[in-house]
Amino acid sequence: MHVKTKKIAISGICLALAMMLILAGSLIDVSSLSFMLLASFVLGIVVNACGLKMSAVYFVASVALGFFILPVKLHVLTYGLMEAYILIRELLWEKVISKKNIKKITYLLIKLGIFNLLFIPPVVLISDFLFTPADTGFMRVCLILLAEVAFVIADMAYDVFVRYILSRLKFLKN
Repeated sequence: MHVKTKKIAISGICLALAMMLILAGSLIDVSSLSFMLLASFVLGIVVNACGLKMSAVYFVASVALGFFILPVKLHVLTYGLMEAYILIRELLWEKVISKKNIKKITYLLIKLGIFNLLFIPPVVLISDFLFTPADTGFMRVCLILLAEVAFVIADMAYDVFVRYILSRLKFLKN
């Protein structure tokens, strides 16, 4: 199979898998965040199998398709932010981190910074609708701290997921 055709086929299959996961999350409300997170992990497979250019196309296609498929548009925003984090993370890894001798703790702090840039603005905007004015400040801080812990766990899970998938499916590697 031609290399470009193979990349398009892998991206299409991954896109279909991600959309099935997102739809499953919209049908099973209790675990919608888990399914969206798992669906955004699929972008890591596309990055490693097809490169960053194809991953950017995949990102735009998955968010656009999610907008048309999902009944709850807030889920599309959440999924898009999760995928944006993974795309920025992989871009940083490929262009900056892997070429320089940067310690793991520095890389973790960079990833936390990216996460905070993507996460805190929606929390600040949405928390006014979720909490009473007296509780807003305290609840925002609690929500952000809880999200930081969840982020570190999800980021480690992402690393394990991509490593596992790529070790099992050898044909995905460039």
